[in-house]
Amino acid sequence: MNAIQDRILNECKEHGLKLEFIRIDGNVPSEERMNMVNRFQDDNKVRIALLSITAASTGLTLTKAQTVIFAEYIWTPSIMIQAEDRAHRIGQKNSVNVVYLHAEGTSDDLLDKILEKKLKMVGLILDGKEQILEMKVKNKV
Repeated sequence: MNAIQDRILNECKEHGLKLEFIRIDGNVPSEERMNMVNRFQDDNKVRIALLSITAASTGLTLTKAQTVIFAEYIWTPSIMIQAEDRAHRIGQKNSVNVVYLHAEGTSDDLLDKILEKKLKMVGLILDGKEQILEMKVKNKV
């Protein structure tokens, strides 16, 4: 199980939030993932999709999402961009707000700098422009 996902669920319970959700991490088989995604997309009661970034980065369509909050970083910027893109697919009718949570004084500080540098480099290589793929929003917690 994903410790970050566990913590988020515990905080929601402690604050009395009773929203229906789906949860997908690396332990969920691919066929079950699709059933969960379909439930998120089709069932208006399901308001939250709690996904690990690696599980969310490929093969999922989450066009029902209007807000995407990342509670974890990963070393590879392309995986983060792919995870963002799951909500920016054909059929998306709304704008999507993407937020990255950043816990100061943790490894997030190091990863943030590394990712920013990598994204600047990708922008320079692809378009000759610095920061063309700059991470959307970072909220410090």
